[in-house]
Amino acid sequence: MNENHKRCGSEGWRALVRHTILPWALADVDLGEDVLEVGPGYGATTDVLAESAPTLTAVEIDDELAAMLTNRFAGNRSVVIDPELLPERLEAAGFDAVDVRTNEFGWIAQATRI
Repeated sequence: MNENHKRCGSEGWRALVRHTILPWALADVDLGEDVLEVGPGYGATTDVLAESAPTLTAVEIDDELAAMLTNRFAGNRSVVIDPELLPERLEAAGFDAVDVRTNEFGWIAQATRI
C-alpha cells in the first residue's frame, strides 16, 4: 500500500464514491444476487455494494486492509472478506456480477453482469 492509497479511506473519498462514482458506474447494471468485488481497499465501494447486493464477496490481498474490512463487516452476514479467493474457486462460486476498479489516476469503474 502506498501513501496515496490511504486517501481512499477518507470521508471525502467515501462521499465521492457513494454519491458520484458508483451511481454513474452502476446506472445500467443489475448486480444480481451474488457480487464479487476485487480489491476493495479501504471499503468505500464495499459500503455501497453491501447495501445493494444480497451477497457480496470482497477479495483484498493486503493483509492489513483485509483485517480492517473483516472487522468492519463482522456483523453483516451478507459480506464475506476473502483474502485468498483462488482463481479455481471463482467459477464454482457462481457470482452474478463482478466489480473491478483501479485508482490513483488510472480510474476504471467497471461492474459487469456475468
